[in-house]
Amino acid sequence: MGYIWTRVETDQVISKIPCNISCIVITPDSSSNDADVTFYEGESSNDPMVFTLRSGAGVSGQWVFPVPLYMRRGFYVDIGKNVTEVLIQWETCKS
Repeated sequence: MGYIWTRVETDQVISKIPCNISCIVITPDSSSNDADVTFYEGESSNDPMVFTLRSGAGVSGQWVFPVPLYMRRGFYVDIGKNVTEVLIQWETCKS
């Protein structure tokens, strides 16, 4: 399989199996609000937290990982405050 893009607007599981994350884009909901999104390695917010990303007010934040992030237990997105959408480029890992 190759990399695909997934658009996220609510908390959700991106993958239940190992995957690689290569790019994340966060779009805030207005020009006056900072946005934040927390990511977990697994299938819920009860799994280990990987990181929280924040974008500035009115500015979409883009993070491109030169070496894809390997998530061995899957990948879960927890939408925080003031987020319109999160765009994630990812692929499942070969068994």
